[in-house]
Amino acid sequence: MEIKLEQLVKFYERALINKPNNPQIYSQLSELYYAQGDLAAAIEAYQKAVQIQPDLEASNNTIQRLLLAQNQTQNNDSKLYNWITTDIESVACYPDVIENICIGKIDGILIKQVFSIKEMERVKEQIITLKNRTKTTLSWELIGESLTNIKGEIKHYYEQCFIFNLQLKEIFENNFEPRVLSVFNAISKIQTLELAKQNSEKAFIPAQIRILYPNSGGYKAHTEHELFEFYHLYEHLKPVVQQFDILSYFLVIDKPEVGGELILYDFLSKQTTSVMKKNFYTDKLDEYLEKFRKQIINPNIGDMVIFNGGRIWHKVADFDGEKQRISVGGLLACCQETQKIFCLT
Repeated sequence: MEIKLEQLVKFYERALINKPNNPQIYSQLSELYYAQGDLAAAIEAYQKAVQIQPDLEASNNTIQRLLLAQNQTQNNDSKLYNWITTDIESVACYPDVIENICIGKIDGILIKQVFSIKEMERVKEQIITLKNRTKTTLSWELIGESLTNIKGEIKHYYEQCFIFNLQLKEIFENNFEPRVLSVFNAISKIQTLELAKQNSEKAFIPAQIRILYPNSGGYKAHTEHELFEFYHLYEHLKPVVQQFDILSYFLVIDKPEVGGELILYDFLSKQTTSVMKKNFYTDKLDEYLEKFRKQIINPNIGDMVIFNGGRIWHKVADFDGEKQRISVGGLLACCQETQKIFCLT
């Protein structure tokens, strides 16, 4: 006879009446609550089990990750960085955000529902059906050419950019560039905001699509400045942009149930040591940064985040479950000399 999940839950709940201090019962209930989709009850039951037996380990790693995510949220220092949260209808109330992020007056902005959930669902469907998805590492897929892939000759990069620019228009039904540039223009007093290019035939792409897998480490800690320095990217941009600040931006296409947040560390690019540079993009560096205070930004599907990724050490947290974290984003190069903002990646 098949025993239903609800019957098992009731069985173990009754068992607690006779054995209220049994950590194994609480641990089992935690698993059952999780299977029912009651995450809050699952965390609470696991916490009680650990209170009774501190060295107890959950058989389901998801429970531990849920508890970690909850603790991170509780310990989130929301005052660490100066952050604005608004919605797309009110974005015009912040006409100089990009300039203020560049000079450090504020650190970032979260704009809700730049794209609707339904729009992003259609985008996700388009991405899933792509035949030329490239598995960059065991941790993620990258759709769209990356500057970090340039090895010597830049001609191939521009050729791939041309192809992906057409592909991006198809994926977003010609809505991506107009929508994103309209947001950038609304929050910037600088009138000239354009796609970085050397000429009409050599244009960068405004964004890449990144697909992160669960239980793969997220996207390791970095700043865009250290990234550019590590891959010697400044030399490729000098013919296009001179003396610029680097901002990061992305939009969420799909997200996991728990985890996958943007984590900003209380550590800046100017504080980076030579040892950190030697261990760039490694678990060792991530572990080192975990000692510092952090601020967690958790955008929803369709939301846009813009922040000073060139200055602030940051990462995307690891996550569990079945869903992937899919985002689209790139960089803004703020050139003070020419009073232009270039969109590139």
